[in-house]
Amino acid sequence: MSDIVCEYRLESAGSKLELVLDCRTCKRTQKKSDDRCIDKIIRTMENEYNINSILMTNYALTQFQGDALELLHQFVGLRTDLKTMQERKVKPDLSKHCEGCELKPSDLFAKLRELLYPDFDRFTAQLSECVKYLNASLKELDRESRGGKKNPKLCLSCIGDTYKDLTYLFIHYRDLAKQVAIKGFLVVVE
Repeated sequence: MSDIVCEYRLESAGSKLELVLDCRTCKRTQKKSDDRCIDKIIRTMENEYNINSILMTNYALTQFQGDALELLHQFVGLRTDLKTMQERKVKPDLSKHCEGCELKPSDLFAKLRELLYPDFDRFTAQLSECVKYLNASLKELDRESRGGKKNPKLCLSCIGDTYKDLTYLFIHYRDLAKQVAIKGFLVVVE
């Protein structure tokens, strides 16, 4: 495995599938609170489906189940959605206009995908900036349609696709952020 994902194996018990991470071989800090560690777990989960629990094997065992696992699955789902958006092909007849476009999905969503985790704050800020820029671009296109100066860094194809994707992404991001807050306040330390 590369340094981007964890060394792991899958173990099944009946219909349950457990992702067992070999943290002793990792160069990271092997702490579940380490952002880089969580990022690697999320990237590893992108390769496997229907995980019912995660076991981090180090000198102490750490298990993710229930709410913690549900949140990790939601992060994986959002990263998968961003990858789909990033890989969307530009319509061939419009691709020459998209090359310099600042809202080109392959560039925009690739950047957001890399920020999602481990830097949720930067992801949030970047998503907000994308929405602001998209709104400003829509206003600029409206001015262009009424005879204003054309901006060569905007193309209608990218704006249309990006508008739909950002709307979808924002709804799912908002749901994820709400779940993080709700689950975070339900944590009980004994």
